[in-house]
Amino acid sequence: MPLAPAPLPPTWLAWRPPRKRQTPPALLLPIGAPVALPVASFPPVVIAGFLSFGLMALLYLVTEELLFEAHEKPDSPLISAMFFVGFLVLLLIEEIMV
Repeated sequence: MPLAPAPLPPTWLAWRPPRKRQTPPALLLPIGAPVALPVASFPPVVIAGFLSFGLMALLYLVTEELLFEAHEKPDSPLISAMFFVGFLVLLLIEEIMV
């Protein structure tokens, strides 16, 4: 007698991915372009600072929220500050070498 597969739970059959409200990219472009015009007149060093801050913030979120190992020890402001300073130094060295 062949083995029958286990029946799926009822919640599996009724599961559907949640709908997300998303702003179409076509609407973001007309809004983002006028906002970016004043920023484009800044010196390249300031723009690099803005981009490096945004990149560090994203890396911090990935480190804190997505990696389970990040929550094994309690958070310390010193560790977070060293992470930001180290990454900023890395980006500044890259800018100097170009």
